[in-house]
Amino acid sequence: MAPRIPREDSRARRGTSVTALRGWDERPQATAAILNPALTAATITWAAARYRTTLKQAMPWELSFLVVPIILHRRTRQDLPGNSNTHLPSWITRSQVTLAGLPERATQFAPHVREGLRFGLRTDLFALTTDGGIHATIKANMKPPKDTELRTILTAAATLGAIFAKAGTPINVYAQFGVTP
Repeated sequence: MAPRIPREDSRARRGTSVTALRGWDERPQATAAILNPALTAATITWAAARYRTTLKQAMPWELSFLVVPIILHRRTRQDLPGNSNTHLPSWITRSQVTLAGLPERATQFAPHVREGLRFGLRTDLFALTTDGGIHATIKANMKPPKDTELRTILTAAATLGAIFAKAGTPINVYAQFGVTP
């Protein structure tokens, strides 16, 4: 399971762990724009849809905690291979400098991923299978919107979903990135 990040408030100062995010009016504008639950859920959805078409099974929900910090971090997203034929170890070896901050970023993004998972489930972007997989409800041949940045994000998420489908178990994928689940 992904780590929890406590929010700094009076409960956290008293030593109580708090995992809630700040209210929308308290979030920095840039953070609220890129880490909003709809975009996070869409990113997970496109990765899960491509994972399913590649491996013929639902994407394990744990991979969402890697998909989001990889795809919504511009530099890492831009370093992603252009196609899904690249094997995960090859990409990691080639991109060590870019991926160096991924473990910390995954920890920081975890509350936003959980928020996106809840949003995606509530809005039927995806459903959970009985074995804990994410089954995307979008059609495999659906095209991303014309908006340039959104198109780039969703296309990259789909590519990463296919790469993850060929990379083995979630534990194996986490280990290759040096991230502790």
